[in-house]
Amino acid sequence: MAPPHDSPTLEGPLALAVAEACWGSALVFSGDRVLQRVAQEPVGRPVIRIARVLGIRELLQALITAWRPTRRTLRFAAAVDALHAATMVTAASARVGPRRLSVASAGVASLFGAAGLLASRRP
Repeated sequence: MAPPHDSPTLEGPLALAVAEACWGSALVFSGDRVLQRVAQEPVGRPVIRIARVLGIRELLQALITAWRPTRRTLRFAAAVDALHAATMVTAASARVGPRRLSVASAGVASLFGAAGLLASRRP
């Protein structure tokens, strides 16, 4: 009996790159709507600009991860995400900008960092 044909799935570094690209694209192209929905309050232009720059960083990180999904690349990207998360926790603690945004950004960066570390440990 022949084994069933598996449909293609996104796994490991490629799935991470796609998720990062989606998040980065949302920040770049719909940052104002995304941020206001998360913040549940009006968000100023400077915060939207910063989020768009962070979205561009996510897009670049996704491209690099997809292009060269080595352990070294994944671990470096996880370190960048950890630094981003730490910065956002500090911003939330100091009440710099909308706190909900800082906490949400820290959470997303932590998830991407953890996913990158897990992907880097797979054979």
